[in-house]
Amino acid sequence: MYIKHCEFVRAVVPEEQLLVFEPSMGWGPLCAFLDKPVPVNESGQVISFPHINDRTSMNGMVCCLINLGVLLWGAVIVVLIFALGALAR
Repeated sequence: MYIKHCEFVRAVVPEEQLLVFEPSMGWGPLCAFLDKPVPVNESGQVISFPHINDRTSMNGMVCCLINLGVLLWGAVIVVLIFALGALAR
């Protein structure tokens, strides 16, 4: 489905209006396509292109979500234990 969609977009959108972009390409092609300068910080150095979805970031996010899930399930279990204890009295 994704590949067919990409093929459709390439067939419909004029070449000069289409940028097929990979984040590994960095700022250059994106800024050139948008006719914008490459972003720089206050000292004039090029700001590195963000890599939010790299393997390390994704592994860290998955780890945090697993820990949050364990914590929430632990809280549910504790509440259930207290509720069942209160009902048993």
